[in-house]
Amino acid sequence: MKKFTSFLLIGLLTYGQVQAQSFKSPDIIVDTRLDYDWTGFLISKFRVLLKNYNVADPFSNRFEGAMVVNEDTVGNYLTGDSKDLLDNFGNAVGLNLLNAKTKVTLHGLAYDVKGFKTNMKAAEQAKDGLVLGTNFSASEVTVTADKVSLSLVIPGRNNSPVFNVDIIRPEIQANEEELVNFFTKVKIQDQQDHFKLQIIDADFDKMAAGMLKHPENIELNYERINIPTVSLKVGSKVVQFSQSKIQNLLKERHEAIKGLILAQLAGVLNSNTTDAAFKVLENYKIKKEFWLNSAILNSQFQISNFSSYSRGENISINLPADFCTTQKFNLLKSECVNNKVTQTALSRLNSMLHKESLTHMNEMMANGDANLVVSISEDYLNKLLVTTYDAGLWKSALDEAAVDLGPSKMVLRMDKRGETGTLMLDVIYKPSKMERLLTGSTQIRFPLVVDVSIRIENRNDVPTVLVRMNDVDASDDTIINGRPKENMLSTVKNVPRFQNKVAKAIREKISVLRNKDIVELKYAEFKGLGLDKVEFLSDGNGRMNAIMDLDDLISAER
Repeated sequence: MKKFTSFLLIGLLTYGQVQAQSFKSPDIIVDTRLDYDWTGFLISKFRVLLKNYNVADPFSNRFEGAMVVNEDTVGNYLTGDSKDLLDNFGNAVGLNLLNAKTKVTLHGLAYDVKGFKTNMKAAEQAKDGLVLGTNFSASEVTVTADKVSLSLVIPGRNNSPVFNVDIIRPEIQANEEELVNFFTKVKIQDQQDHFKLQIIDADFDKMAAGMLKHPENIELNYERINIPTVSLKVGSKVVQFSQSKIQNLLKERHEAIKGLILAQLAGVLNSNTTDAAFKVLENYKIKKEFWLNSAILNSQFQISNFSSYSRGENISINLPADFCTTQKFNLLKSECVNNKVTQTALSRLNSMLHKESLTHMNEMMANGDANLVVSISEDYLNKLLVTTYDAGLWKSALDEAAVDLGPSKMVLRMDKRGETGTLMLDVIYKPSKMERLLTGSTQIRFPLVVDVSIRIENRNDVPTVLVRMNDVDASDDTIINGRPKENMLSTVKNVPRFQNKVAKAIREKISVLRNKDIVELKYAEFKGLGLDKVEFLSDGNGRMNAIMDLDDLISAER
């Protein structure tokens, strides 16, 4: 029994050690609250990304040429007034003798939908993905056209119009809650090497109901009305009619004309959204691995999974990530992550620290301190730092301080809460000939311990990630004794002579590294997203949180 108990205890201890060694802290976690206002703002930022990548926006479009209002297509959207105008336009203008049909044509129709809001919930966590149910709405609609032509066409005459009235440059401005409104349920489905978006349910045919419900609240303006000459010869007959009568008629049928334009827009929105959703969205693939390229570094991102918590009010994305120098990436492509010159320091992160980090993230979201948190592990930041070193970004600063890096290179720790982390550099200083004679040392090794911070600035309108070295720990304790636990050793204590003078000389050398931006990475793909308002805060448990607040980002746009 004693042997069995001893064996069990050893097994449990060994299992715990294996668990600690095998734990891998996620590189990046994206966590967002899916409340109504915030997700609407994310959609507006998504439109900015579409523009940056030259992808067509389905909610803002212009149609060159002519577009005929077809009652068979948009009849369900027409008001009674609009239908009556189509049926009786000839009678109203005194051309009923022609037995003509009314034709309405929109030239150069353009529209823009804004003021998006969504009420998004993670309806179901499936084995192969995440199902999102979304109520989608927009509160601002602008519609313009070069002109709207009301024509009378006599059947049997090649459908050529015998009479035209042109309404020049009509414009509709609408601003009301839920002008455009529909529900859709989409599944983010795991497909091994990519994620697919699968539409499970949608009601696009009802999306324009809000816009048509109260047309009297929507404003229509136009530049002028062009009416043809006062007489029209049809065969042997000369038909007389009054321009002022037609002018007054169209003013009286203002709501009917507005209804024709709105009906056509409703049909276009319904058709375009349905086509985009079922022909484009369902064929769209989200790659599990993608790279952002720059002149210096290539950044790798992988999407591991999507998940939901807090009864579907939050969604979380796990992103393993890495870096390569551009030179190495061009040579080896994605295999470059396995062929690095400088290796990152061993991770200190364990499941306990990670649990505390997640608790801190959840508290920030629950307390309303942030709507979106991008949580970045110190392991990921260490990958960034060693890659920037291999890319030569540190050379200028190290040359200025007349130092180089030793075998342990560098390690970053997010070991305290606040705006900064602790960066430790394994520094080698080669004394001058006179200093070697005085101290008896040909090479001096010591740790440089620096408070570092991360921020994003717009430089020449391009979002730029900056890593800044702030205050330097130049204390005797650090310079002389080192940081053995982090494998940051010091040989200053072994200097035979003038130990204090050596420490003083080191302090003078490294002073030039204070308040210096050491890394600068430009990402033009993220222009217009308000990232310069992101706040970076260390949680003290090994992660740096990039915090985005809705109010800050909205104020940045004003």
